[in-house]
Amino acid sequence: MNANKIIHWATTTIMVLIFLFLGSLYFFDCEQVAGFLDNTGFLRWLICPLAVVKILGVTAVLTQN
Repeated sequence: MNANKIIHWATTTIMVLIFLFLGSLYFFDCEQVAGFLDNTGFLRWLICPLAVVKILGVTAVLTQN
């Protein structure tokens, strides 16, 4: 059981770090994200809501029982 907890928290930590990095990228490097969204056909106004959702997703994952 202990090994399962270690694996769970290791993968959770990696996922949280990726989400935090991408969420901060959406806030601090808007031009790069805007270029990516333009290339994929999404609207530019989605940058801030996506960043907020990523940060909220991290809090949801970390506060689950």
